[in-house]
Amino acid sequence: MFSEITSYQWILLCIVLVPLLIQWIYYVGYFSVLFVKPKTVNHDALPCSVIVCAKNEAQNLKELIPLLCKQNHPKHEVIIVNDGSWDESNQLIEEFKLTYSNLKNMYIDPEKKLSSGKKLAITLGIKAAEFEHLVFTDADCRPASENWLSHMSQQFDEKHGIVLGYSPYRKKKGLLNWFIRVETQLTAFMYLSAAKRVKAYMSVGRNWAYTKSLFYEVKGFAEHHHIAAGDDDLLLQAMVKKTKANICIQPDAFCYSEPETTYTSWIDQKRRHLQIGKYYRGFAKF
Repeated sequence: MFSEITSYQWILLCIVLVPLLIQWIYYVGYFSVLFVKPKTVNHDALPCSVIVCAKNEAQNLKELIPLLCKQNHPKHEVIIVNDGSWDESNQLIEEFKLTYSNLKNMYIDPEKKLSSGKKLAITLGIKAAEFEHLVFTDADCRPASENWLSHMSQQFDEKHGIVLGYSPYRKKKGLLNWFIRVETQLTAFMYLSAAKRVKAYMSVGRNWAYTKSLFYEVKGFAEHHHIAAGDDDLLLQAMVKKTKANICIQPDAFCYSEPETTYTSWIDQKRRHLQIGKYYRGFAKF
């Protein structure tokens, strides 16, 4: 049978089989570390400070704040860094403070800012944090359950000062949404597997955590303060010199985000993400 196959047919066969073999090696070998039984929630988890940077996000904060403040966690605070919002965000947060004693409002006056961007807001939020263990998400994200924070915090230990979570996009109708979700999942497979197999090179600011002392040990954003982006990836690459990153992939610990709805907006989003790649270190670029 095989003797009847011509050289041309062998070449075509290899073109088909080699990529399939590579995919099989990744999914069965490299990615298999992700297919593990989730740990049960430890309700004696470490005290945590949840930090959210928001600018003109009143509508999102109206939904997000109760979800964060009512997390099934023994001791935590929620810090909303209100980055110069001119909508009703400040009033909304102050009203929520009457209901939730673990909520803090940190307003940044735009007229008094010495620099702009999310990195300043994050830094000020960290300085205001009461606890050592810090967990981050964005205003337009929603934790999958009330156990999100407990799942994330229990991944900290003496060897792991960083925790990488997963932030999928919500399922909508249409080909673009399907492509966004698949691309996001594949990216997550790559960076989460690398964190377990080799060394972490990437994080997603929508769902990750690290310690306050680690942030100060690498001098925060000092190495890349002049770059507008990189508050997650570039910071992580500095931090993995000092500690290891653990992962948290329980479905209850996902943070869901709303996807882009047009090809133009999605391309612009990916262009912004890719621009930071040129600042990656050697291993991360590879």
